[in-house]
Formats: sequence, structure tokens, C-alpha cells
Amino acid sequence: MAPVSTRNRPAIVDPLRIGELMRAIAGYHGDVSTKFALKLLPLTFVRPDELRLAEWSEFNLKAASWRIPAARSEDARAAPYAAQPSMIEDRGHAARGSSARH
Repeated sequence: MAPVSTRNRPAIVDPLRIGELMRAIAGYHGDVSTKFALKLLPLTFVRPDELRLAEWSEFNLKAASWRIPAARSEDARAAPYAAQPSMIEDRGHAARGSSARH
């Protein structure tokens, strides 16, 4: 049997470091799309590519749910989230227009 290859992924598990990360994101002054993505990632716990390739049609802002299709994930799944990401997305959608991609 072939050995299973694993890949460690960096993670911040110390609450103080998470606070530092969130403050750094809040102070980011670059591209608007990048700032929205940086704010959404720690609130939705999705993979960066899942967020990068997201389309507005996958989001249900009223239900606070994001349906990620199987083509971009290991399997089709929903990524529920709290109201805070909904407010971020509303602003992002307004800033970027109603185009299909973020």
C-alpha cells in the first residue's frame, strides 16, 4: 500500500495572533476586492481558491448561505455564515456591480 501524502497548511490557533490578523486586515488599504476577500476568509473558513472563484449567483444573502459547487470543492456544500459577511458582501456587490464574478 502506498503511503498517504499529507500537506500541512499554516494556521493561526492562538487567539492573540488571530486578533493581530484581524486588525491587519482592517488596516489594509489595497484593492477593494482583496479587502473583501480578506474579511470573508476568516468568517467563512473556506479555501482561498473557493473564495477567489466564487460567483455572486452562489450567494443567498437573505439566507446567509453560500452554495459552493462540487466543481470547486471536494463536494458540493453550503458555507453558512453570520450577518457580518452579508454586510461585507452587500458592500462588495455594490462596489463591484452585479457582474457574475467577484
